[in-house]
Amino acid sequence: MAVGKIWGEIVRDIADSAVVPFSVTDMAEYMNVSWHQVRQDILAENTTETPYDFGPEIDFDGMNLAIGEFEKSAQAFDDDAKQAATDGRQKSDLLMRQLNDKLIKLDRMFVLPEGLPGRPLYRHVLHAPSKSNAYGGASFPGIVDCVASVLQARKKNDQSEELKWLNELKLHSTKVIQLIDRAARFLSPTFSGLYQSP
Repeated sequence: MAVGKIWGEIVRDIADSAVVPFSVTDMAEYMNVSWHQVRQDILAENTTETPYDFGPEIDFDGMNLAIGEFEKSAQAFDDDAKQAATDGRQKSDLLMRQLNDKLIKLDRMFVLPEGLPGRPLYRHVLHAPSKSNAYGGASFPGIVDCVASVLQARKKNDQSEELKWLNELKLHSTKVIQLIDRAARFLSPTFSGLYQSP
C-alpha cells in the first residue's frame, strides 16, 4: 500500500511538471565516473606477464573528450530546462514540448541497432547486464566484454581469436565515442534550433 502511494506521488509530480524532472547532468556524471572505473578495471585486469597496451584499440583521449563534451551539453541543457520550468507558461508550450521530447529521446541515442559485440540482444552501450554475471550490470559493457575476450584469447594463446576481438574492440569503442558525441550535439540548442522563445 505504501509503495503504491509513493508511485502515485511520483507519477503526479512528473505529470504536474512543466519539464520532465530528469537531470541529464546526473547521467553525464554517471558516464564519467563509470568510464574512469572501466578504464581502471582494464588496467587492473591486464596484469599478464606481457600486458597488452589497449591504446591503439581504445581511443582513451577521444572517449574522455566525448564525455567532456557531453557533460558540457548536459549542464547547459539542465540549466535551460530549469529556467524554462521556473518561467512556466511565460515560455511557449512548443518550447516545453521540445525540451521534454529531448529528455525522453536521449536514452535512445545510446542504442546500437546491431547490438553489443557478441550479444546482439543487448543494445545499450552505457549499461547492460554483465556478460560474466547476468545478475549484475556493467557500464560500457561492449568495451568491457571485448577487453575480457582479448585477454582470454591471449591466455589461451589463440592469436586469431585475439585479433578478432581487438578489431571488434576498436570498432565498438569508436561507435561508443560517436554515440556520445551525437548525444552531446542532440542536447545542444543549435542541433535543431530549439530553446528560442518566440
